[in-house]
Amino acid sequence: MINHLDQNNWLDAEKIARTCRTAMRMLDNVIDINYYSVDKAKRSNVRHRPVGLGLMGFQDMLLKMRIPYASQEAVDIADYSQELISYYAILSSSELARERGVYSSYKGSLWDKNILPQDSIRLLAESRGSEIPVKLEGKLDWTPVREHIAQWACAIATA
Repeated sequence: MINHLDQNNWLDAEKIARTCRTAMRMLDNVIDINYYSVDKAKRSNVRHRPVGLGLMGFQDMLLKMRIPYASQEAVDIADYSQELISYYAILSSSELARERGVYSSYKGSLWDKNILPQDSIRLLAESRGSEIPVKLEGKLDWTPVREHIAQWACAIATA
């Protein structure tokens, strides 16, 4: 993450967006070119197209930002950096779906219903009948991502 700081040593959202776009394309390509020693794994990956995207160098980034690792500010930056990555990864995935088509199990999925990861926490709390003690509000406006997914889902439903 240290390479994703601007001149003021703050997170560069535009650079994170570009990196996520590239990473999501590469991870999606890996699903198709990967060697699978187990047929069931190949069928599942091709059908659902799951990918995982995270970050490295968080501690180094905090050091450069002069923020103590065991501070509330570090926790807040962890939340924000992960929200940025999630935001741009989901948006990039939706853009890839528009370009390449959706994965075969998309219809009826949480994504198809415009239910994002932060929504699934609320659903889990409802099903348990108790609150889950995590911070649900984020710093970003997720409306553009939701609209992009919904617009793309609507186009698929009418196709």
